[in-house]
Amino acid sequence: MTLQVIKDQLSQVGITADIKTYDESTWLDTRNSGEMGSYTSTWSADYNDPDNFIYAFFGNEEKTKMRSLNYPDQSVMERIQKARSIVNEDERIAEYNDLEEKLIHEDAAWVPLLSEEHLFAVGDKVEGFAPAWNGFSDISFYNISIK
Repeated sequence: MTLQVIKDQLSQVGITADIKTYDESTWLDTRNSGEMGSYTSTWSADYNDPDNFIYAFFGNEEKTKMRSLNYPDQSVMERIQKARSIVNEDERIAEYNDLEEKLIHEDAAWVPLLSEEHLFAVGDKVEGFAPAWNGFSDISFYNISIK
């Protein structure tokens, strides 16, 4: 249904989109070749840093091709490469904020659709449960106990 809503919204501004369904192998091959026009996907951060997102998708031509973004702005890719080594935290975050503004707002190279909210129900008798910084729980349950 998400794809149909997107298709309908695009048609309202004069863009014709087709929805295609592939088996996983064909989908991966098509995406990795850079021939897929767009697709929906989920992404979860491995570590709490904007580089985890921006470099993974826009760090170089190969990354943008593999993810079918085919983003052509080499100057932005060079900025991303340099941002990775900025030591001053305020300067680094400012550069990543500027890169996000360029990639998402100016160029619409990446269109976030939603961010899932992770809900946890924990009883009064449970001790030691703490969601991870990225919203996922500590699924190992090693530190969780019952009072």
